[in-house]
Amino acid sequence: MIQRVENPELLQKFRAEKAAVSSQMTNTLRPVTRYLFHGTDADACQNICQNGFDQSKARAGCMYGRGIYFAPSSELSDSYTKPRPRVAPTSSPWRASGSNHAGRPSNAPHPLLFQCQDDNNFQHMILAEVITGNYKAGFRDLLYTDLCHSVVNNVQKPSIFVVFKSESAYPLYLLTYKSTHKSRPSSSTSVVYQPLFPAPVVQNPSQPQPPS
Repeated sequence: MIQRVENPELLQKFRAEKAAVSSQMTNTLRPVTRYLFHGTDADACQNICQNGFDQSKARAGCMYGRGIYFAPSSELSDSYTKPRPRVAPTSSPWRASGSNHAGRPSNAPHPLLFQCQDDNNFQHMILAEVITGNYKAGFRDLLYTDLCHSVVNNVQKPSIFVVFKSESAYPLYLLTYKSTHKSRPSSSTSVVYQPLFPAPVVQNPSQPQPPS
């Protein structure tokens, strides 16, 4: 199942950061943003869609820095998903599509087009637009760097991107699925993904869209 996230406050912060980084990248061919995957669990994905990515949750011992990790490969991000039995959260009256949500209380959740399902070992992955900008090689437990906009595992051919600001990534879509493999994929493993309850995604021209 593919569900679009709508969070105007997060999107506004992301666009401001994107504009700032764009103004710093006038002499480079590298793209300002990339569409990358982030594997997670039901609890984390709900928090990310509502409050954004949280760099403070990064643990010590991270290989390329204590930041927020993304990958161009969904297979790699799949290895970081954490399926577990769980009762699906009760839907909020403010989480419905097709409404302008006029009169929404100030303390009500953001109107999000998603509902994390995790009652049958579903897996969760987020497709995000990430400000990668100019990047350098990361290293273990790097906390932050103002010398670049992100760090990677391999400068020549990056397969992991790490950012250190919450506003450097915006969650676009929540993917809920089950993969057919029974163990963590390796570089030689071919993984087939089995979407659950496929549904059309409503497009919004005012929101960044992944490439077709």
